[in-house]
Amino acid sequence: MAEADKKSQPFESSDERFRYVGFDVYTGKIGNLFKSDDERKSLVAKVMSKFGRSEGEVRDHCTLMEERVSKGEKMFLTVVSILMVVSLFLPWFSGYYEIVNTKQVPIESAAVDSTGAKLMEMTTVTTVTHDNRSVSGLGTLAGIGDYGGKVFSSGFALMLSGLLIILYVISCPVLAVFNLYLLYKVKMPNPDQYALYLKRMLRYNWIPVLLWLAMLLLAFMGGSYGFGTKGLVKQVGESYGIGAFIGLCSFGVYLSLGSFLLMALKGKEI
Repeated sequence: MAEADKKSQPFESSDERFRYVGFDVYTGKIGNLFKSDDERKSLVAKVMSKFGRSEGEVRDHCTLMEERVSKGEKMFLTVVSILMVVSLFLPWFSGYYEIVNTKQVPIESAAVDSTGAKLMEMTTVTTVTHDNRSVSGLGTLAGIGDYGGKVFSSGFALMLSGLLIILYVISCPVLAVFNLYLLYKVKMPNPDQYALYLKRMLRYNWIPVLLWLAMLLLAFMGGSYGFGTKGLVKQVGESYGIGAFIGLCSFGVYLSLGSFLLMALKGKEI
């Protein structure tokens, strides 16, 4: 019985218990925490002054009270939205024509004539040069009348891709204006309400990203052209596929795609 009581009370006295309270910090009884009564009063006064503040000042530098969408972030998102419009003036699709030139040039032969002079003979030299061409995002819309009939008379993959690229181009100015409206025209009384609303609305920037992924998937499926490819840029190839899609896409497409991704991911981060 006495042995059971000893186990339930591992310390023989309260003095021994104090040896374990602070471990390496306070290995014995804790003495006076303050050097003087004035120090105690000053620390208590600081604590009481914090309690007297408004509820908005929970503590100094509290991250919970920071703006969820800062001015710097607004400026960054503004630049990204402007880049969506800028991309329309940059090359979206590019390629080159191969120009093959052949000509006869004289070269010295190993044979010599009666005077010992080396004979000249003609040889054919072939050179290939590239004539680079590109079309901007706006040029893509303007050229629908030229290539629309060819694209929409081809296989299913190219027909659907043609429709998707038109929607993708249109989404650049539409979402740019929409994003700027969210950043500067939407007013709400509570910053948290505005942040949640912005988070919800910025998800629309995923739409063109999904359109681009759908075009990439259709390119993997591939298909035949409903028109002859002779006289077209080299990247078109003999049939539509992933090589033609990636080869034709230029940096304007990727600039717009990156802008959409940044806006959509920011909406997820808020």
